[in-house]
Amino acid sequence: VHYPCSFAGSPIKRHLRLAEEKTLKPRIREEQLAADEVIDTDEVTAAFVRGRALAAVVTNLVPTPLVMLPFALLVGALWRDDLSSTRLSWWLLAAVVSTVIMLLGLYRFHVRSASDIDTLTRLTIGAGLVAGGLFFGMAPWVASVTEVELALAFAMFPSIAATMGCVATAGRRALYLAFLLPLTATASVTLITADDALLRAIGYLAIFLAATLLLMHHAVSRSVLDGIRLQWRSQRLLRDLAHERGLRFTVEAYGA
Repeated sequence: VHYPCSFAGSPIKRHLRLAEEKTLKPRIREEQLAADEVIDTDEVTAAFVRGRALAAVVTNLVPTPLVMLPFALLVGALWRDDLSSTRLSWWLLAAVVSTVIMLLGLYRFHVRSASDIDTLTRLTIGAGLVAGGLFFGMAPWVASVTEVELALAFAMFPSIAATMGCVATAGRRALYLAFLLPLTATASVTLITADDALLRAIGYLAIFLAATLLLMHHAVSRSVLDGIRLQWRSQRLLRDLAHERGLRFTVEAYGA
């Protein structure tokens, strides 16, 4: 039997295509609206950026509990004959307390998911940084009753710790302030009230260094936070491309 025209161009085929398009277009439109709703509700928020920055800070703080107590023991072993045993004992006690609090905060952070970090965990990490700042800030006090040369060596410990903390806490200003303020207050008060003029000058320089480190921390934190936002935009772009490709495959499948 010979037909004058092919089935592909017949009115029946055209009717079927029109029916499929009427069914497909609302479905595609619904999927597009759902995707737009996901994008709108998944915009990067300040809470998301702070959470990612906190995770980076916690990663940087992992070696800290393993350093403070061994450092204090090493210093005590090297200068045990030149330092006051009472002040050295208090300093070792401060190292133990700061190590325990920091370990507790890091443990609470790692046993929880990134979206389930409670206020107590954040406060524990902050308390660990406060205790660490007091520990390093006490270094000039430990050597304040010894010779000036040894006191000058101990006066360098807070400055070095403050500089390292500036990098470790990039992205979270509150955590850096929790570490820097007790460190600077303890060290500067000890140095400013010393009898030696050189130590008093170093005490004032410690305050100036703290202000400079705050400005540096602000600049470094901006770079870190911008990097987090850029990473989120890249991930969202990849997700949107994958979604559009899925819609295209769906259209092609219905149109075949």
